[in-house]
Amino acid sequence: LDPEDSAAWYNKANSLASLENYEEAIACYDEAIKLDPEYSAAWYNKGNSLSSLENYEEAITCYDAAIKLYPEFSAAWYNKGNSLSSLGRHKEAIVCYVVAIKLYPEYSAAWYNKGNSLASLENYEESIACYDEAIKLDPEYSTAWYNKGIALKKLGRDEEAEQCFAKA
Repeated sequence: LDPEDSAAWYNKANSLASLENYEEAIACYDEAIKLDPEYSAAWYNKGNSLSSLENYEEAITCYDAAIKLYPEFSAAWYNKGNSLSSLGRHKEAIVCYVVAIKLYPEYSAAWYNKGNSLASLENYEESIACYDEAIKLDPEYSTAWYNKGIALKKLGRDEEAEQCFAKA
């Protein structure tokens, strides 16, 4: 009825993405963005669909567009970090997680993934501190307990590691 309704294209894209039909979803996000280039959520969700297809470079471009339009978009910073991490660009990912956490300090997943990137860089002490923050925010975060155990084990702190594994 109204092919120039950017919200309709956006919502159709979201439905397609929830059905894991990412290629079609991306085409619909593109329509929404063509109609409203400042539609930060469309840029963000297009990035998510691209990331689901493991097209991380293009996803980063979309997250950057969303962030440019809405710099306080903590989820866009977080998912940009995830895409960078998937590309092995851990130092850049950490910068994104730091911003996401600054914008939303209770973002347990951002603390967790910052810990993962730090661990990938063999910075185990700092990674443990990040896992601790994630656990403080969500005591049931089993993978944070597990990865904290891995980091402790890397530091030769086996008894503490075993306690973390048991908790996980």
